[in-house]
Amino acid sequence: MEKTQKIFSIFVILAVVLAGGVVLWNQSSQDQQSLYVYCGAGLREPMEEVAQKFEEKHDIKVNFNFAGSNTLLSQIELNQEGDVYMPGAKYYIEQADKKGFIEKSELVIYHTPVITVPEGNPEDITSLEDLTNDGVKVVLGDPGACAIGRLSNKILEKNGIFNGTDENVVSRTATVNELVVYITQKQGEAAITWKADVHGLEEETDVVMIQEDKNLIKTCPIGSLTFSENKEAANKFVEFVSTNGKDIFEDYGFIEYAK
Repeated sequence: MEKTQKIFSIFVILAVVLAGGVVLWNQSSQDQQSLYVYCGAGLREPMEEVAQKFEEKHDIKVNFNFAGSNTLLSQIELNQEGDVYMPGAKYYIEQADKKGFIEKSELVIYHTPVITVPEGNPEDITSLEDLTNDGVKVVLGDPGACAIGRLSNKILEKNGIFNGTDENVVSRTATVNELVVYITQKQGEAAITWKADVHGLEEETDVVMIQEDKNLIKTCPIGSLTFSENKEAANKFVEFVSTNGKDIFEDYGFIEYAK
């Protein structure tokens, strides 16, 4: 009986110690600041690396929601919570600002549209006009969901080939990442993507540059949100991305925006 009581006492002590550890761990987790960032899907890889550097320096956890730029803007308008918005083009920050959602913003990089084709370029695509060739399977972004979708339409309209290209479109995707998958899996023969999104995929894709006077190169911004409950940390992250983050973006094929 005495032995049983001793064993029981040991279990009680262990339970108290473990419970105390859980409480301390939970308290530590609660004490750490965190940010919720709405980020364009095509910026995922560099932004995750930038966030890691930011977390190491400031001990502020960064949580991401990756999706198409317009999809994110709709979520921001609906939820009216979160801390930072980084879409794939300046247009979306401007729309968010008009709605009163942006506290502070900075331009970070240039975003360059290109034509992406499967490795070897089986349809011999050399220009935008080739997207209208009979039988070419074209995939484009959904203009109602992602920045590259809206911009692709504007590029095609600018060059008078929207209708001819639209006849060849076999799919429209919610994110640029899905466009790249279509090409790497050879389910599509040409797509308009951001140049940086096929960086490192040289063995699976070829890039056809769009003639400069026919292209629409965009700037990519980041902004803190007016309803952030941690504005100081949000503005700190915006500043970090627009300064310290530029070298990381360049490693992924982006071009630094010069102030």
